[in-house]
This record gives sequence, structure tokens and C-alpha cells, in this order.
Amino acid sequence: MKKSILKFAVFLLLLSVVFVACKKSNEIPSHVNHGVITQDFGECPICGGYFVKFDTDTSVIYRTLQDLTNFGVTVNSKFPIKATIGWKTDTAIKVPHYITITSLKIDH
Repeated sequence: MKKSILKFAVFLLLLSVVFVACKKSNEIPSHVNHGVITQDFGECPICGGYFVKFDTDTSVIYRTLQDLTNFGVTVNSKFPIKATIGWKTDTAIKVPHYITITSLKIDH
């Protein structure tokens, strides 16, 4: 009796591990496009941020408020910067056309 209860408990533990490991993510898939990054001084000089315009969609100008120093972009960088940009929609900001840059490779 004790062996069967122990086996059943181990089976339930393994089954729960499988269900937890197979949980689908709510993460929005990211995109990769070539584009141009420029500084945003116009709308909010204190806020900062960057404008991003992609080569594939020139009708929309996206914005990002994140710090790009991790990607090698600083205030001393020469703008506009042509780059290959990995991005996804910024779900924290509920305004259209705000993105989060996930990867950035500066084109030389």
C-alpha cells in the first residue's frame, strides 16, 4: 500500500513538472528590421528617448524611451545611426508605436 502511494506521488510530481515546463509564454515575438535611430529632443527634452524609422515601413516613426548604452549608443554617438534592430512592442506603455529594442547591430 505504501509503495503504491509513493509511486502515485512521484507520478503526480513528474506530471506537474511537465505541465509547468510546457507553459506557453505571453511574450510578444520580436521582429528584426533595418532602420535609422535618431535622438528625440523635440517632444520632451527632459524625457529623452529615440525615434526609430524602419526601412520596410517609412510611414510610421516608432519611439523608445530605453537607455541604449548597453548596445553601444551614447550621447557622443554620431546620429542618425543606421542599424539592424531587434524589437518588440512595448506593452508597458499603452500608447501606439512605442517599442522595446531587444538587439541592435550598428551598420557601418
